[in-house]
Amino acid sequence: MPKAFTGPYAERLNAKCSLEIHEAKDGDVLRPGLVLIAPGGRHTSIVRQGAGLTVKTDPTTLFPQYLYIPSVDQMMHSLAEASNGSMLGVVLTGMGSDGFKGMQFLKTKGGVTLVQDEATSTIYGMPKACIDGGVADEVLPLEQIGFEIARIAG
Repeated sequence: MPKAFTGPYAERLNAKCSLEIHEAKDGDVLRPGLVLIAPGGRHTSIVRQGAGLTVKTDPTTLFPQYLYIPSVDQMMHSLAEASNGSMLGVVLTGMGSDGFKGMQFLKTKGGVTLVQDEATSTIYGMPKACIDGGVADEVLPLEQIGFEIARIAG
């Protein structure tokens, strides 16, 4: 996602949702009810800091192996490491295969994975890569994903 897009996108979502949503910045602490949008033009990592999980944004030069910026694979890999795998990964509509390797790593750590189905995806690349690669625990239409997240988290 472009650098100029992610901030306004987070603001627009925040105005429409009951959850608090903003663009992630260094030092943000993950907590229930907070949604963070990875900033464009940088990679986002999650690190354990004390008892909590904290956001770290990184220049792309630290992770030259990732084609997509910000990289879903990089973020999921770091989150799976920081949480020891007790997490839920969700891949929604999107282009390319970014997210597949992150979901694959998450599964090796014991995490649960959900992906959006083809019928409700605008662009089926990212979910398809996860399904074809065998890392999707469940494939659901968009309108059911929120309910499934709540069920798993509850």
